[in-house]
Amino acid sequence: MLSYLFKTTLCWSVFYLLYHLWLGKETFFKINRWYLLGTAILGALIPLIDFQWLVPVHEEPAIVHYMQPITLGMEQFESVIITASAEETGFDWWGILLAAYSLGAVIALARFLHGLFKIKHLYQVGEKSRLPKYSFINTPATHVPFSFFKNLFWSKQFEVDEEDRQAILRHEEAHIFQWHSADIILLEILGVLFWFNPFIYLYKKAIKTTHEYLADDYVVAQSGRKKYGQLLLRQSQSGMQIAISNSLFSSQLKNRIVMMTKNKSNKLASLKYLAVLPLMALLFLAFSFNHPDQMARINQEGNQETTSLLDTMPSDEIFKMVEEMPKFPGCAEITDQAEQKKCGDQKMLDFIFSNLKYPKEAREKGLEGMVVASFIIEKDGSISGAKIVRSIGGGCDEETLRVINAMPNWTPGKQGGKAVRVQFNLPIRFKLDANAPSNKEETKTTEGKSAADEVFKVVEEMPRFPGCEEITDAEKRNACAQTKMLEFVFSNIKYPKEAKEKGIQGTVVVKFIIEKDGSIADAEIARSIGGGCDEEVLKVVYLMPNWTPGKQGGKAVRTVFNLPVKFKLDEDSKKLNDEFEQIARFMACPGETDFERQQECSFKGLIDYISENLKYPELAKKKGIEGTVVIKFTVAADGTIQDAEIIKGIGGGCDEEALRLVKSMPNWIPGTKDGKPIATELKLPFNFALPQKDNEAKVEIFEVFPNPSQENGFTLKFKTKAGPVRLRVIDIDGRELSNLPFDNYDGSLQEARFDGLFQKNAKRGNVIVSLLDQNGKTLKSATVVLQ
Repeated sequence: MLSYLFKTTLCWSVFYLLYHLWLGKETFFKINRWYLLGTAILGALIPLIDFQWLVPVHEEPAIVHYMQPITLGMEQFESVIITASAEETGFDWWGILLAAYSLGAVIALARFLHGLFKIKHLYQVGEKSRLPKYSFINTPATHVPFSFFKNLFWSKQFEVDEEDRQAILRHEEAHIFQWHSADIILLEILGVLFWFNPFIYLYKKAIKTTHEYLADDYVVAQSGRKKYGQLLLRQSQSGMQIAISNSLFSSQLKNRIVMMTKNKSNKLASLKYLAVLPLMALLFLAFSFNHPDQMARINQEGNQETTSLLDTMPSDEIFKMVEEMPKFPGCAEITDQAEQKKCGDQKMLDFIFSNLKYPKEAREKGLEGMVVASFIIEKDGSISGAKIVRSIGGGCDEETLRVINAMPNWTPGKQGGKAVRVQFNLPIRFKLDANAPSNKEETKTTEGKSAADEVFKVVEEMPRFPGCEEITDAEKRNACAQTKMLEFVFSNIKYPKEAKEKGIQGTVVVKFIIEKDGSIADAEIARSIGGGCDEEVLKVVYLMPNWTPGKQGGKAVRTVFNLPVKFKLDEDSKKLNDEFEQIARFMACPGETDFERQQECSFKGLIDYISENLKYPELAKKKGIEGTVVIKFTVAADGTIQDAEIIKGIGGGCDEEALRLVKSMPNWIPGTKDGKPIATELKLPFNFALPQKDNEAKVEIFEVFPNPSQENGFTLKFKTKAGPVRLRVIDIDGRELSNLPFDNYDGSLQEARFDGLFQKNAKRGNVIVSLLDQNGKTLKSATVVLQ
């Protein structure tokens, strides 16, 4: 970005200096106009044009594929790929520069829009007369005559004799007929984007001056130089100016009179403009070719580093970046390249987590940090040349190399369709649990105890959550156990009311011991966030069933386990807590004092209103169009519906019908805050489903309760024709939250429970639960309000 801005400035400086020192003194005003416009555009485009494809390049760009850091430590089930922290990256100068640029652009845009607004205001208040080639606007405000596109503005306060009036009119007509306003708008837009560049202001001044030369030349040809020059002198101090308009009295009076009295330039002088051609060629050559040897690698921690190229024979060339990068094995069946890469990255992470151990020496010394290893993936996919390029010691370097050298063969990288050698850099971050005791502390706490009571932190076979014992592959079994545990936590944990009201978010870390028989003991909070979250996590931990215990030397042992649980309010929940005491309701329910019953009554009234008034468009029926339309609207403080718009449509007239219905609704009961009504934005889904044909499955029972539902979920009862069916829950933006198949459904009455929708970031307000047949056709659906 900075490079582009520098190149643009240099281009404009060269072009402008040529104009200012040589071309601007000639009377070829039309050529000067197009020169200024053309070079202003070229100066912005030349640095963006890349002719690299015209030049054969044999050298590969020196870019090292740098993988995200891998954290080994306490967060056993939250082992996410992390990036460098702000402390590691240093002061964010780039962020400050970006903020400064944005602020300047906003100010420049505001100035531009303010000028347009002033012109629009004068147009609205003025008296308009339509002339053959433009409109004449007679305004009550005080200003000098000016033109803007095909509009000529004249103040009622501006009085001159008829001769001067005709000269001024001809001047402004010249601006109109020659479309000078288009030039001004183009330069103003460039001025917004490049507000910091001094040459853009010089360009704007030069183009306006050239416009005046052209208009003066147009008038002088009809009225003579002397009379017109006297007019300019008489009116040079008149009135105000409009920032982005063309006016007779804009500026540069002395230069304009000089140009009017100057003899016309000799035609041979037009050859001067050929000088721009070598300048353009020079700038194209300088800026339009990106040389690979000038590219630099930036690692994930934000520090620029250089990497020495390995000395290799040409036939054994080592590439840093290739057309098809190497992939970790195990995902060959996936055809989509992006999905295959994502799968390969996950397989590699699983391999590292399963094999990498925190060295005893590093734990005893409290060593933490990032090890960076470099290795080569050969043409056959094997690993070679593994070495440490960033060390932290304590055995971490050796452990990293051990795991890399133990990797299975990769799918090799390819260049030009052929397998090639590719260099990889892999960063692995070692991080100790700050809340767990060190090995020395463990030794002290276990003095006087028998070896049978020893508590291990790392064992050969780590404990597993139950439910996956039938899986024989160790890697898949561990992944299954992790999923089972997460499902258990999400199904049982609730966001404490106190934490929601106070907006408390964060990660609670609970430490507990898995005994030899798999039971849970001695659970305690290692990291607290308060608001009842700690107690909720402890409650869920003690609800867990017995685990498969950890093993050391083939024997079950006591193992300490750290589990992080992240509490995060979705944006709509935070907005509701911050902005509303009570959300807007469709209708009042007299006699109901209970809040939940009021909401349920209001929702039922809304559904009844929609059922009675919503029509299925004939076009949608003919085309068989079905689906969900979502309308966003605002319930104003007085209860009226405002700003209704379609945010998800299906066509066939359904979008327009849903929008019509919303706009025709009676006034709602507005939302409140601090006891006062306020405007509330809502989203309402409309489900369009065609009647079933006689040979299609009929839904006998489809009941959702409770509805409205609290965050602990809802239950669905259904009964339909036997055969494969499935239940699907989506939010109002169409995101799938749950998909529950019944592959062997026998036609009997079934119940399904849906929990944990908030943990899956459902949009507060509504979800849609649908019963689908084996072809994906909606048999029945219902909207559930989530409170």
